[in-house]
Amino acid sequence: MSILVDEDKQVYQSTSLPTLTWTVVDADGSAINLSGATVVLTVYAVDGTTLFTLSGAAVVISGASSNIVTATHTAANTATVGHYRYTLRKTNSGAERTLAVGDFHIRDYRNLP
Repeated sequence: MSILVDEDKQVYQSTSLPTLTWTVVDADGSAINLSGATVVLTVYAVDGTTLFTLSGAAVVISGASSNIVTATHTAANTATVGHYRYTLRKTNSGAERTLAVGDFHIRDYRNLP
């Protein structure tokens, strides 16, 4: 199955702003129910080196259709300004699936809007 969301994200250096949110739908725009799923966010450098990984309580599934994923990063996660990539994956055994990919930009905190 193809990737469901291709969306770039932007956060600010050494802050937990903004919270990261994805609405996961299929190719027809119908909600993908993630109730009971384990979802992991991995942010990595272009060379593949992992910058940080979020899972467990840091990645919450919500919404009436259980298709909204919210990831809460920390200031320590975003300490290094730069251009990275991310993947958001459902990791349940036998049902692994990439839910979203995109660029992940950590901007200088002095440029907060």
